[in-house]
Amino acid sequence: MQLLTVPTKCKTLEMLLGTIEKLDNLKNIVTLIEDDEGVWLMTIDGTTLERMNWMLDRAKLIIHDK
Repeated sequence: MQLLTVPTKCKTLEMLLGTIEKLDNLKNIVTLIEDDEGVWLMTIDGTTLERMNWMLDRAKLIIHDK
């Protein structure tokens, strides 16, 4: 078993990618990316809309709890 602290926000793209590399057994990933043109939502193919909504709701709770 590996203990890993997963940050809710990453300061750099390299930090985000490094964290993802260390995670085992990833089933679903939803990524929100904000650029000059707006916000993009990216997910791994096969993630259901229900699962994606659950993960986004969970992310909102984490972000607004801090």
